[in-house]
Amino acid sequence: MKKITWTFFTQNQNKKEKAQKIAELLLEQMPGSELVGLEKYWKIENSYTFTIETNLGEDDFDTAVLKCLKISAKICGTWSVNYDENYPRFCLDFTKTIHSSFGRIEFNVITEIIAEVDSERFVTHE
Repeated sequence: MKKITWTFFTQNQNKKEKAQKIAELLLEQMPGSELVGLEKYWKIENSYTFTIETNLGEDDFDTAVLKCLKISAKICGTWSVNYDENYPRFCLDFTKTIHSSFGRIEFNVITEIIAEVDSERFVTHE
């Protein structure tokens, strides 16, 4: 079973409980997901980083990418896509700007997200 690993960075989170609440709200938008780590982000004051893994139940690369895109649209936008067709790797990057949109107002504390589809042994359509 393949997965998406999401790494989130937040700001203006002076307590771990606030970051935990954001993670819980995100999990509501991300079926088949679990929080696998949450810690203070050492580079920026009042910031946290946490990791969520989403089990896809897929071995098909194209289907996994589509699921990743659908979930990411529920969280925020606009995303940058990194894809190399010579190696079935797919990664989404989000960096907050004044033009960013969020699926919930509470998500506006998210400053960056990296989402990577686990591509090991994916079946590709060539």
